[in-house]
Amino acid sequence: MTFKTSNFIKCTGVQIEKIDDRYRLAFVRCPKCRRYVNIYKDELRIEDENGYMLKDKKCSCGLKTRFILEGWNKDV
Repeated sequence: MTFKTSNFIKCTGVQIEKIDDRYRLAFVRCPKCRRYVNIYKDELRIEDENGYMLKDKKCSCGLKTRFILEGWNKDV
């Protein structure tokens, strides 16, 4: 399943945490349960000019999906 969204929260300042050699950049809501899912820098890849795509993410509710982040700033 692929879910396209422009509804994400970018981390700023102290919210950008380094967790196990991974940088948390943002949060996106799960389309099923609406809980926040972490977005890490190593999970981003360019999909097309419309946005970035995340690798498959699994939420704690069990939904496994791929997110396309519309309007993500290209300089991240």
